[in-house]
Amino acid sequence: MTVLEILQSTTAYFNKRGIESARLNAEHLLAHVLKQKRIELYLEFERVLAEEHLAPLRELVRRRGQGEPLQHLLGTVEFAGRVFLAINARWFRGRKQSNS
Repeated sequence: MTVLEILQSTTAYFNKRGIESARLNAEHLLAHVLKQKRIELYLEFERVLAEEHLAPLRELVRRRGQGEPLQHLLGTVEFAGRVFLAINARWFRGRKQSNS
C-alpha cells in the first residue's frame, strides 16, 4: 500500500469509529511510525510501505480506533505549537473535578 492509500483507509476507519479529526490522527500515527514530520508524508504519497512499517501502524490504528488517546500512543503532546515528550502516560489524564 502507498502512503496515500494508507491515509485514506485509516481516515475512513477512524470516521466509522467516530474519531474526531480522523485524517489528522491518521497523519500523526503514520508520521510517528515512519519517524517523519507530517508534512513529509505529502511529499511521498506514492511511496509503498514495507511490512516493517505496516505492522506497528496497524496496532496503533487499532488502539486509536478503540478510543485510546492519540497522545498516549505517540508519547507526546503538542501545546502552543511545541511538542512535549511524556515520560508517563498518566500525565495526560485530567484531574478529577471537585465541588469544594
